[in-house]
Amino acid sequence: MDTDHLALLMVHLARHGSPSRVPPPATDVVLSGSLQQLTDAGMPADEAEQLVRVRASRRVRTELETCAAAGIRVVLARDDAFPPDLRDHPDRPLALWIQGAGIAPAPRVGIVGSREASAPMIAFARRLGRACARAGLAVVSGMARGIDAAALAGALSARGRCIAVVGCGLDVEYPKATWELRQDVVKTGAVVTTYPIGTPPEKFRFPERNRVIAGLSEVVVVVQASERSGALSTARAALDAGGTVLAVPGALDDPLARGTNLLLRDGAGPVLEPRDVIEAVLGVGDRTFDDDEPVIAPVVAPCDQPIVDAIVAGVDTLDALADVTGIPIASLTERIVLLELDGTLIRQPGAVFRLRK
Repeated sequence: MDTDHLALLMVHLARHGSPSRVPPPATDVVLSGSLQQLTDAGMPADEAEQLVRVRASRRVRTELETCAAAGIRVVLARDDAFPPDLRDHPDRPLALWIQGAGIAPAPRVGIVGSREASAPMIAFARRLGRACARAGLAVVSGMARGIDAAALAGALSARGRCIAVVGCGLDVEYPKATWELRQDVVKTGAVVTTYPIGTPPEKFRFPERNRVIAGLSEVVVVVQASERSGALSTARAALDAGGTVLAVPGALDDPLARGTNLLLRDGAGPVLEPRDVIEAVLGVGDRTFDDDEPVIAPVVAPCDQPIVDAIVAGVDTLDALADVTGIPIASLTERIVLLELDGTLIRQPGAVFRLRK
């Protein structure tokens, strides 16, 4: 690692992985400047003190060695592998930790929303992720349950490219509710963070994570969000950087739709079907939208494949599926509901499941 890259990583570690609009000092000041020189160069006093501690420790070496052993890459803002659209973003982080096949190139669309979303909106998010993937768009989201997970699962079901941005170190098993889905994302896409190894998922980190989601997305779509939903911070970050925000309208008396309806009131574009999102990214053109076409041999997210394989083999009840797949009943029930909502499965009398023809 050359001195310029080393200086960037040291400053990023001194900031505890948080993005900042304050440019780092010159390389020589970062590597050998006194505390006074660091603050004179514009660094906040607490950040400068932390940088001095990083310089005096083995922090950089330990971080790089740990990441290499875990198959995690640290990509700095000056690297060619750093996403160009994020490099010039006002909330640019100085480093990304990346696990998986890599960050898909643009065009990308961010799909976010409530953890406590309604079943119809979860189904729509999954349909939207699938449609975007079929149109060649990479899907960017968080790893939270609800809308985020549904959008990623939908993209994976169409063999699409996904980027999941998390608010903790990549060695931290969080969120546990979507851990299996995260392993599927890693296989063909990337799980990304700005935080070093071991960083816990503290509440204040999620707005910072949301700014990265916005920075990686040409268009941000909020599917369902209450007035206090964290998804709105992603929308605000996109607007702040001059990006495009779209929202799915909801019933006026639905608290879960209050945030998205307010976005629409304030000028966000409405999303009534996947076509609206795809055309916002790619432009209006002569294009076939086949997100609702029946699938004879369903392609599903890898985490759902054991369920479909078991049903094809003739295992058709909930208890039997739990025995064959080894998936806990609670998790299995949730995933079957999602497969029903997106049209992959049909529930027949007697709670028997069949693939939709």
